[in-house]
Parts: sequence; C-alpha cells; structure tokens
Amino acid sequence: MNACKESVYDVPEDVTMDDVAPFVNSDYAMSLSKIYKHVEKMCKGDNGQDAAHVQARKYYRDKKPFIWLGKDGLCEEANQLIEVLNGVEDEGLSKNAFRVGQIEKDAERMRLLDFDKKNPVNEVVARLEYNLTRAYFKYAAGEHYGFVNPTAALNKIQLVGKDTVKVKTRLFDMNLEHPNDHFFDKAVASVQSGNFTQFLDSLKPQTDYYRKMAGELKNAKSAEYRKKVLVNMERARWRL
Repeated sequence: MNACKESVYDVPEDVTMDDVAPFVNSDYAMSLSKIYKHVEKMCKGDNGQDAAHVQARKYYRDKKPFIWLGKDGLCEEANQLIEVLNGVEDEGLSKNAFRVGQIEKDAERMRLLDFDKKNPVNEVVARLEYNLTRAYFKYAAGEHYGFVNPTAALNKIQLVGKDTVKVKTRLFDMNLEHPNDHFFDKAVASVQSGNFTQFLDSLKPQTDYYRKMAGELKNAKSAEYRKKVLVNMERARWRL
C-alpha cells in the first residue's frame, strides 16, 4: 500500500500474490463468467413475450455490460429503481409482476454480504442484475406506452367450437406507438449517463387527463370505481 501523492512507489520486490492468499474468501469471490452463466440460465427460464422481456433477454445474450452492478456493489440508480418499484401498488400495479420481493432480498444480501451455499455470491449477483433490468424495462415501457398492448389483446385469433378454421376478430384498429430498440437503448443510457431520475420522470403521460385519473385513484371509494379509474389510466398511456 502506498500514499496516493507519492511520485515514486517503493513496492517490496519480495511481495507476491501468495502473501495475500490468506485474506481470500471464496464466499465473496465474484466471477464474470459464472455470473453470466447464471444470467443465461435465467434468460432461458423467462418465457415472457412482451417487448420488455424480449429486450432483457437480448441484452444479456449479447454479453453487454452490467447495468446495476459496480465494484462497490449496487449503483445508486439501482437503489432509486427499487424505491420506485416499491410504489407501483399506488398505481394499481402488482409488485409481484416486477419481482420486487426477490430483488429486495438479494439487495439486502449484497449489503450484508450474506451469502451461503443456497445463495452463492455469483448467483445472487446474477439474479439482482437480471431482475432489476427486467423490472426496469417492464416499468419503463409500461409507463410510457402502456402495460397492455390493445392491438394484441383485442385482436386475437380464436377457434370457433371444435372447428380448426381460425377466425380473426379485429376490435381495435388504432395505430399506436410501441417500445422499440431505440427506447430501451435510451433507458440503459440514462442509467449510465447520470440522467436516470430525469428519464424516470419523463415516462408517465403528461396530460391533464392522466393526472386527473391519478388523483381519482387516490380517492377511490369503492373497488369497482378503482377498477374503472385504472382502466382509464392505462388507456391514457397508449400513444397514438
């Protein structure tokens, strides 16, 4: 160890890696290759077909850099995202859909260095990284474009009785914007560039109608009325 302002470093020539070996604890040793293997396993087990799931799998299959993890653990943006996800129920959304419970457990393990055979460090790190990205993409795309794709939901191909002929019903024919590669690239860049808070703030609809519905949701007196408000909030997210 040397003082940071020394211009000439006096490093003992007889010091080798063997001298620091006693300080090594394999329980805390992270391996990029092992982390990516665990992430790849999660990608294979994630069958979601919406844009957020597809983009999350694509990001890690392309071996792109981690978004939420640095040499000191979770980045500040990860903690900000967890705080946002903890508030999704106020918008009528389910924490389970974003795996908030698992994310919080793994984040706590990271903070306390609480790793064991059931939760080895590389597996915990991989779960955190993938689940945070999956949740972030799902939240960002949902807030900006809608959590329900009406084009797919309302225009299904259905079987009539036992007939094998498929009849397509088209109830929704409005052209909407949908999240694309550029949107998800922008979402990742906002974490890496320090513009994360501004990006999150820009996701929600900025219309008076949406703000009115958000206010109504807080004051909803009955479950039935709450459902109606939630439906209209979702409709307000759709972008022509």
